[in-house]
Amino acid sequence: MSVFEDLRNGKTYDIRDAQYIKEAHGEMKRCRRLCWEINNTDPDDREKIITLEKELFCGTLFARCYDRRKCYYWHRLSCNKRCPG
Repeated sequence: MSVFEDLRNGKTYDIRDAQYIKEAHGEMKRCRRLCWEINNTDPDDREKIITLEKELFCGTLFARCYDRRKCYYWHRLSCNKRCPG
């Protein structure tokens, strides 16, 4: 079981745990890089932004979500799987 599955199932982790560091920090780095790319993309290049958002959210985007900050927030709350990567 992954750290993320354990956390969703209520297990606690010491953030200094080697497995936690490996998995959580890897996911944080992936998300940080994608957010940086989204924020530095020409706002008129909608196709690239959508592609990056799909990668960030593992192919899951909310329909009719126009405020991207709310999309990101609600996605993180409702994500029931860890993104492959």
